Amino acid sequence: MQLYCYPRRHSWMRLRRTPEYIRELFEKIAADTDTGDLVIALYLRSNPRWLGGTAYVRQWVEPNRFFARSGKWRLETGLPHPDTLPPRFKLIRLLLPDDAVYPLHEKDRYGWQHHYDSFSDHLAFYFAHELHHYRRYHLNFHPGEGEHSANAWALDRCQRLGFAVTSRRLQQPHRPKSRRKAPSFWELFNPIDFVALEKAHQLWSNRLSLAGLGLRLSKQEKNHYIEAKLRHNLAMRKLAPGMGVRITFDPQKRYGGQQARIVRSLRSPSLRIVIETEDGRVWRWPLSWLSALPE
Repeated sequence: MQLYCYPRRHSWMRLRRTPEYIRELFEKIAADTDTGDLVIALYLRSNPRWLGGTAYVRQWVEPNRFFARSGKWRLETGLPHPDTLPPRFKLIRLLLPDDAVYPLHEKDRYGWQHHYDSFSDHLAFYFAHELHHYRRYHLNFHPGEGEHSANAWALDRCQRLGFAVTSRRLQQPHRPKSRRKAPSFWELFNPIDFVALEKAHQLWSNRLSLAGLGLRLSKQEKNHYIEAKLRHNLAMRKLAPGMGVRITFDPQKRYGGQQARIVRSLRSPSLRIVIETEDGRVWRWPLSWLSALPE
């Protein structure tokens, strides 16, 4: 386990904690977990707009991805990544306040109510939750378990170790099931079904050309296309993990025509599937932009 802390000025003084204390806390929680491939980035901020953690553990992270380049985790700019990082690793990012008033009540996005007596309890629960994801996806523990199970496991872990954390899942209001809306023509659209590959990118990037194509097709033609694409997607979803596919269209012009392999299907009604390209990167790719390889 490698730990990198990014506090603000006076964060440690306000918290009355040290990086060594934080490391010992993490090691205590992960005592029975193999964390040899784990890197943790802890950010401390005063009055942050949001709090939380994210585990990047489904695929390997390289040093140049240690700092986020965009999005909510773009918290440090201009810093080079640590030169002590391994060539590849699994990453947990955590963001906590250095000026919160405890005891603290918090409701998370999954409908759980949490209570922490201190900063240490707060940090312990956040880390234990993300550690559950690391254990599941990297060490093959907790098969099939998701966010609610991660909360329950983190709660049990923290309480067994003496942290003052209480949590409960709130009763969710019953919502009647809504009927699934059928995919639209444009959600299933693949330009190479209408033009040659060399013209597909030009068509895709030209809104007027796309609008013109849409006007030329009758409602019946669009419905036939939707039905054909849905049959195609169903056949693609039945492909087993590891099987090869061909990428028929890529708007970024990187992978068009290349082979990839199926990693896993996504739950219906998703119109995408998880693939790994030849460069080792994992994507959620539109099913309509793939074709099966001949047997």
